[in-house]
Amino acid sequence: MKNLVMQFCSNIPNSVTEFDEKNHLGTVKFIDGNGKQNGSILFYVIDTGFVFDKFAFSANKDFNLASASDMFSTVPLERLKITYCAKGRCETTTPDNHRHYISGGEISINCDHPSKAIHIFGGDFEGFQFYVFLNSKWLGKMKDFSDSESAPEKLYHIYKNSSEPRIIKADRKMSEIAKEIMEYADEMKFDMISVKAMELSILIANDGANASSLERKYYTNTQMEIARKTRDILCEDLSVRYSAKELAQRFGISETSLKSYFRGYFGVGYHEYQNNIRMEKAAELLENTTLKVLEISLKVGFRSQTKFGICFKKYYGVNPLEYRRKTKLTSNHE
Repeated sequence: MKNLVMQFCSNIPNSVTEFDEKNHLGTVKFIDGNGKQNGSILFYVIDTGFVFDKFAFSANKDFNLASASDMFSTVPLERLKITYCAKGRCETTTPDNHRHYISGGEISINCDHPSKAIHIFGGDFEGFQFYVFLNSKWLGKMKDFSDSESAPEKLYHIYKNSSEPRIIKADRKMSEIAKEIMEYADEMKFDMISVKAMELSILIANDGANASSLERKYYTNTQMEIARKTRDILCEDLSVRYSAKELAQRFGISETSLKSYFRGYFGVGYHEYQNNIRMEKAAELLENTTLKVLEISLKVGFRSQTKFGICFKKYYGVNPLEYRRKTKLTSNHE
């Protein structure tokens, strides 16, 4: 496991790699030019039959993660990979140079070779993936007893001859389990991740079998550049509100096209993205400045402090003043 982590990260600039051999846990932290962490990958392996990765990136630039293709030569071929995207958009390239991507709320089921490169659009991505190796100790321990085949084995036998991964929209139950998996990863509860990974596999094998595969749409370099420039304009000054129609006119395209390019590139809608960056900037200002709530609401594009408070509470679960008090308490106890 340590060698795989080190090889995977050998070509990634501005990263710090740590490995806990006792717990079979690898961590890669991505550092920007100002020394701020803007991404991380958590690797975990159990019983040589289950490998789990959790991704979390938040930045205003794309990330490209590449690795040497020969590192896959010793990886067992009979395996199932399930990937879940919580938010953002991630494109992967296989060793035979086929590309595919998933966006927020989608699941990929794949029995092909591991990815040799990962491209994270906009540097804003959260999700996880896990590998289940057939005929492994982990699968023997975690096997469900509905019949002779476990859910991972069923999925492997269904998709092992497919040249492309199957991509489906996660339903409510799948999304709830995926959220629990991410929470357990944050809490380092890897035994619970194992249980929930099997539970998610069972749901996909039973309910996902009837779900329609999602159609993939790829965009030209020009269309992707429009999406990136739109993002840059939105982030340049959060006190200014831009309508999609106004920005579409700048690029000489329709409002519908701009929204389509934006969602296709970033994996989230134009208005949702705009709201997310406002809320995240507001939280940063509440934590690190003494600005009044009204001043912060104006800086992030809200003329009404009341409306800002409603949006902030919907996003973080508490009002701005309570959020500031909680972060102050936390920092004082560290």
